[in-house]
Amino acid sequence: MMHTDNANKINNAHLSDSRAHSFDNRSSRYVRDTAFMDSRTPLFENDDWLVDDFGLRAKMPTGAFNIPASRLGELTTSSAGAFLFWLLHMADEHWIRIDLFAEAYKRALAVHKGRYGPQIPDALLDSSIRAARTISMGTVHATQNAAGYGQ
Repeated sequence: MMHTDNANKINNAHLSDSRAHSFDNRSSRYVRDTAFMDSRTPLFENDDWLVDDFGLRAKMPTGAFNIPASRLGELTTSSAGAFLFWLLHMADEHWIRIDLFAEAYKRALAVHKGRYGPQIPDALLDSSIRAARTISMGTVHATQNAAGYGQ
């Protein structure tokens, strides 16, 4: 479920899309996708992310952050409507460059079409990216303020 702060940021940005409401909420369902876990051949990559047969992976010097293809279509809801969970979740992380994540996420949705549920409507993807950018801007400013930048 989305944090209250994120819901408030989305509500304040007026990013609701009425067509997203018809989509069913799958954010609480976890399906482990093991069919392609050993394949690490990139099908797409940018500076921070790669898409492979497994799903979407962060390119990190240590540790790992992987999203299996079966979970790419998960949703979260707020009073502003339904949004794609991973875009909003990652937007709240200080280490994420949201535009690079959104680029890789969109590619992962195209590559793994049919593995994560019904086709994602363009309007839902667009409204989720806008919401993620709004959240990310707030996260960057909060991180900078906590570190004493801009004061």
